[in-house]
Amino acid sequence: MEKGKVSVIVPIYNAEKTLRRCVDSIMEQSFKDFELILVDDGSKDQSASTCEEYAAKHTFIKAIHKENGGVSSARNCGLRAAQGKYIVFVDADDMVNQQYLKTLMDAADKSDICIGNMRLIYDEGRSVTPHFADMVCRNHDDMARAMLCLNRQDIPISACNSLLRKDIIAEHGVWFDEEICVCEDEDFILRYLHHAENLYLVNAANYTYYMPADTKTYNSRNGLYTSLKLIEDIYALTAKESIRRQFRQKYLDWCMEELFYYEGDRAIEPLAKKFGRLCQPYLSESTRPSFRHRAFKLLCVSQNSRYIRFLSRAIMSLYNTLKK
Repeated sequence: MEKGKVSVIVPIYNAEKTLRRCVDSIMEQSFKDFELILVDDGSKDQSASTCEEYAAKHTFIKAIHKENGGVSSARNCGLRAAQGKYIVFVDADDMVNQQYLKTLMDAADKSDICIGNMRLIYDEGRSVTPHFADMVCRNHDDMARAMLCLNRQDIPISACNSLLRKDIIAEHGVWFDEEICVCEDEDFILRYLHHAENLYLVNAANYTYYMPADTKTYNSRNGLYTSLKLIEDIYALTAKESIRRQFRQKYLDWCMEELFYYEGDRAIEPLAKKFGRLCQPYLSESTRPSFRHRAFKLLCVSQNSRYIRFLSRAIMSLYNTLKK
């Protein structure tokens, strides 16, 4: 396999309908110095044979086959195999235009991470291309503001429109958390930013992202763990309370909802303790109008984990009784 300056990693699971479109768009790049790593995550359709077909024809393409472990597991597998100085990801149901790699690489010497814009395709076929000004961020507060800029434009904080340095990933152990099944990209990028000295945000929309349909479902057993971890990620990135508050507007109600309905595999007490530390002081910021959220916000006056868990159960018991 030929070594390229950039390693392009594609995690694949049952993607036979879109895989060729994705791989062909990568192969048409104007920037040619890359290796392509196709990670088949235990697909049950023809995806595996399609990967082998491409790898047999092109020396810069490598096909890896593994047992199904989820997208984070597949991406970590690709990272371990990557030989390039830089890393980019492309999802198997998305596509990129010819300037995708070149635009990101033009910023490679200016930044530890370059994040590009996206063309967003919604399930009903609607296409939206957001717009923002190019910006260079040289401290973590500005990086967090840049993530808020993406949020305001409904652009996912994703590994798929980002150029990353392999040495930062390896030196600091920035791997995808395989226990997370939703927002795993966001967690990964926020943790990567902890170790970056600068960020370049570029408006060029060279990545076409097919937005998940509303019917797409996730295994949400670790939803409380995930939502709390994202708050921790932001707190580690910036100490600016004004920025933290804007991110809490996104995560706080999610944390509360996951606490109410928690059925995960993890012991609840450590998570409730973390909830007390990260969320309880800020419950007044919640704007959810539902009975359970308003009651919890009013009555949760302690950070004690047992009290938090008892109160959440009591409120949900009353809520379910009233529903009946």
